[in-house]
Amino acid sequence: MDDELLDNTRKSLAEAVERASEAARTARLLAQSQERLAQAVLTEELLAQTEERLAVAESTVGKLRAELAETRYRAEVAQWKLDSAQTTRWSRLGDALSGNRRNPVKLAREIRKATKPAPRKPAPKKREVPVPAAPAHPAAAAPAVNRPIKYEVPKGPVARPQLTVAAIVDRHSEAIFRYEWRQVTNFGPENWRRMLDEHRPHLLFVESVQPGPRQGNGGRWLTGLSGESGALRDLLAACAERGIRTAFWQSAPGEPPQIAAEFEFRFTAYPEDDRDGALPLPFAVQPRVHNPVPLPGGRTESTLDLARLSYDDLLTAYRRLTALPGGVPARHAAEIAACGLDGLQSWRDSRSVTPLVDGMLDAVGLPHTRAGTTVCAVSVVDGPGRLDHLRAQLARQTLRPDSLVLLTRGLDRQVVAKTLDGLGIEVTVREAEPLATAGACLGRALALAEGDYVAVLDADDLYGEHHLADLVRVLGHTDAAVVGKAAHYVYVPGSDLTLLRHADAEHSPTPELSGGSLLARRTVLAELGFADLTHGWDEVLMRRCVADDIPVFAADRFSYVRVRDDVPDSARVEHHGRPETLARIGAAAD
Repeated sequence: MDDELLDNTRKSLAEAVERASEAARTARLLAQSQERLAQAVLTEELLAQTEERLAVAESTVGKLRAELAETRYRAEVAQWKLDSAQTTRWSRLGDALSGNRRNPVKLAREIRKATKPAPRKPAPKKREVPVPAAPAHPAAAAPAVNRPIKYEVPKGPVARPQLTVAAIVDRHSEAIFRYEWRQVTNFGPENWRRMLDEHRPHLLFVESVQPGPRQGNGGRWLTGLSGESGALRDLLAACAERGIRTAFWQSAPGEPPQIAAEFEFRFTAYPEDDRDGALPLPFAVQPRVHNPVPLPGGRTESTLDLARLSYDDLLTAYRRLTALPGGVPARHAAEIAACGLDGLQSWRDSRSVTPLVDGMLDAVGLPHTRAGTTVCAVSVVDGPGRLDHLRAQLARQTLRPDSLVLLTRGLDRQVVAKTLDGLGIEVTVREAEPLATAGACLGRALALAEGDYVAVLDADDLYGEHHLADLVRVLGHTDAAVVGKAAHYVYVPGSDLTLLRHADAEHSPTPELSGGSLLARRTVLAELGFADLTHGWDEVLMRRCVADDIPVFAADRFSYVRVRDDVPDSARVEHHGRPETLARIGAAAD
């Protein structure tokens, strides 16, 4: 009995195994069939698209042939008319008279010929060329490919375009310094002489490049840096002959290579480990690429592969991280923070490379002139209460304007000067016309303004301590000529409400900035001007920016609160809560 049960069990197991095997084979065949079916469907779709495109092409070619035939027909008609005109009696008679005036016999003979009717060519016939009909539905577009969204590295501007630097640096440093000077990197041991002749650099800047995915100049200088070849020494000798300064930057931990001692100037990112007196040049962020501008889709990643990514890929990965992974070197951690991982404060605390380059160029004896960042604030003030409020907003700024142009009504100049004394700001005061609009007053203030940028400050609004500093930073990492707040808070004192407008319009190009938050290049603003309006002058200004193709960029929603007695357009407002006091609104500005 037990043997029979065991045999039955074995048979059942064998059958089950066979059925499972058959099921697996069937599943594989089904999967293969489905895959072939999907490929067939795709092939059929592609064939249909190809046939439609071919029909469109044939129709287009037919139309071109018809147009060509029409053009030829018109040319033949024109030639026929010309030939017909030349064979008329009057035309032939004129030819006879003009050519035979001195020979009366010949003249008479030619006149008789000219007066006889001449055979005339038949008119050309128009030939119809059939045109294939275009398909009723044009070819469908090829299926879209879901490519990963990458951070687009900006192309400029360059802080010091008048300064040319031949650089032997890794891809990381190349991305950092290419916005600081006119940088030449596409040269190696085989063509550096041509590079010196063509570009005439002011400085040779060499980094302690390491082998790896981000090695610079195609890795062509690794043997020269290690001393295995004499190419770098030959380049240094040629620079000395031409009066080109040379600087070496030790950016990797450990001892610098021996050839570093042959440079005129030496810098190090690790001054605490340096024993030979190299000047400090620490790591820093580049605002053009390290900034809180997000990527579509937000932050989704938790890991960071520093060893395998290119630097452009790293800039994308920085904006995807949800938290700082462990073991990230300090240089990368600072760049990640500047990309907004830990909020605005990390971005504000980040150290920009631009002033460090100023110091480095000072040390090597090269000028570092670059575009200035002086700010002139303009405002209109009615009454002592608004003057005191404006002073409080200016006093709290971490970056105060260099000058202030103030249009006042009903205020004594001495009182204004006394109130604004102690801010360290150069103040220009003018009395506004009694009936002048806010736009007219701002236009008059703009005409008196000096500086690189002009900031519009509203004497009713609240400004956080980082308001001007943040906007200057935004101008530094965008190509915009006008920046400000599109997304912003509005406080309505009568209702004690705080509202949020345009919540989605942050870190993006959009011409919907609030007038009291504007910071713009003075020359651009002078060309645009202010509309002669008390309300809506900022909307007119934004329309002019669109019409003149002036780039406008909206910063984040913070550090600015618009104060108005009436609730703005409700269709563009989100209720944001009820603050307890006006002081709380001031704190919310930051």
